[in-house]
Amino acid sequence: MSELLATANGDKDERSESKLLRDRAYTLLTNHMSTIREYGRYVFWKNEDRKVCI
Repeated sequence: MSELLATANGDKDERSESKLLRDRAYTLLTNHMSTIREYGRYVFWKNEDRKVCI
């Protein structure tokens, strides 16, 4: 039964390769999205239809 529970909970090891890859991808995506939003605020500052207030 403990093997089933371990499989259901996933790998809790902090050094798990899949967890590291997921965390790196999330960080990279978040950084790129904030950069895009920052540039978009200046590019579309005169266009009210495209301007997004955050």
